[in-house]
Amino acid sequence: MKLLISVIGSIVILLLLIFVIWKNQKDKQQYEQQLNDDFYKSKEQEGDAEPEDRLQ
Repeated sequence: MKLLISVIGSIVILLLLIFVIWKNQKDKQQYEQQLNDDFYKSKEQEGDAEPEDRLQ
């Protein structure tokens, strides 16, 4: 009986660990995308923008 509880507990802990790692990877990708979108552009890059880009 103790072996069965240990196996079930181990499986639950393993699944929880896999879920946390998967969620962390997903959050990391979203965070990197946010960092890439929120950087300040230099004056040179702002001047090189096309007129249609400035309207957006």
